[in-house]
Amino acid sequence: MLVGVGGVGPNFSEVLRLFRYLKIMKINTIAWIPSGYLYLSRLLNAVGVNEILIEDDLPNALMVTLQKMTTHGDTAIKRRRVPDLSQMELDILLQFSAGLSAKDISIERGCCYKTVFSWKHNIYTILEIKTPDQWLTMLAEMAQISTLYQQR
Repeated sequence: MLVGVGGVGPNFSEVLRLFRYLKIMKINTIAWIPSGYLYLSRLLNAVGVNEILIEDDLPNALMVTLQKMTTHGDTAIKRRRVPDLSQMELDILLQFSAGLSAKDISIERGCCYKTVFSWKHNIYTILEIKTPDQWLTMLAEMAQISTLYQQR
């Protein structure tokens, strides 16, 4: 499956959930993203995308990737070994990216806000986020992709 993530707009969260499902179904996925989206690339790896290409290099990189697939069959694209985001962690990340605070999320989910912080810590670990600035950059990348092609 080939997906250009830069154009999904408000359907971004559904596309992330779709990638998780396709990983479970063992379907190879290739996504391309705009250049400069480091954390988006990590997020896509964590939800199961097999190969991530950068839009600037798309024509050449896509041909090479597709040739690998046709030359070696299903074994050509192996998913990079990255810890997976659980469905709960993905949902929490999407709630944070929608602007909810840990307290809001805990109220909505009916849990302690410290539990939300535990999920957030797990997300930090999986996406290799080390600082609050990196967290905000991640959320900003998600917001940009979600609004990139929205109708005004």
